[in-house]
Amino acid sequence: QLLGADQRQLLEALAPFIGGIRIDSAESLWGPDGGEALISLAAKSLLRRREDPDHEPRFWMLETVREFAYEEANAHGTADRDAERHAEHFSAVAGQAAPHLTSADQGKWLDRLESELPNLRAALDHLMAHARPEALRMAADLFWLWEVRGYLAEGRNRMLEALATTEGDDRDRAQAQMGAGKLSMITGEVG
Repeated sequence: QLLGADQRQLLEALAPFIGGIRIDSAESLWGPDGGEALISLAAKSLLRRREDPDHEPRFWMLETVREFAYEEANAHGTADRDAERHAEHFSAVAGQAAPHLTSADQGKWLDRLESELPNLRAALDHLMAHARPEALRMAADLFWLWEVRGYLAEGRNRMLEALATTEGDDRDRAQAQMGAGKLSMITGEVG
């Protein structure tokens, strides 16, 4: 009740961010004032702050606050839109990271993706339910994260699920098939 309308809307929009949010993501989603809005919500004890491995601040909610924000978003009819924006954003993050995962910057990008893992999982779940071709692309983009950081079974299962439920783009299908095959060989689950 002590929040202005903009702050209430932002708090509700943050409900899908299971793993919290970085300032750069907030600015990407809500413009240059997005970071300041996060700091303001943290000053009101609605968000907590910690540092990612690259020393960038990450703001996150206690689960009870996140559930309240989700209930409010549902009541205002914005929960689906917020979940869609969240999924689009993290699909773009995976796509942005993908070409760097085989470069000299691999470690930095893998750290970034791993710090976003709860959000990436939630986004992929949303896309599997609502936008399967995008889920296939995102699954293919995350192959190197799953392989290098040891999420072998998860990566294999997610790529196989995406492959089984959508045709998707030929390039995305080929990458997902190759990735699922490689992870299947590593885990010994070829058949």
